Amino acid sequence: MIGILIAGIVILIVLIAKSLSGKQMTNTQGGDAGAVWMAPDSASIPVTAEGQLISYGRQLIMHTSEYLGPKGKVGALSNGMGK
Repeated sequence: MIGILIAGIVILIVLIAKSLSGKQMTNTQGGDAGAVWMAPDSASIPVTAEGQLISYGRQLIMHTSEYLGPKGKVGALSNGMGK
């Protein structure tokens, strides 16, 4: 039974991969599709309540490894699988 389920999943993945293989990604914003995205300067964050949320999210992303991961402050206690 499990073998049939796994075979079905593999076939589904192959069919999806084949259907996507001929498609190219397009840039919907009208810019250069080959251009590398650059983050805006943090000085351009507005001094508003929304700007404070943006800055907080930026700090969370920049310092995630300080809290999560094998050497993080939260460490393996976050998911209970560290034992």
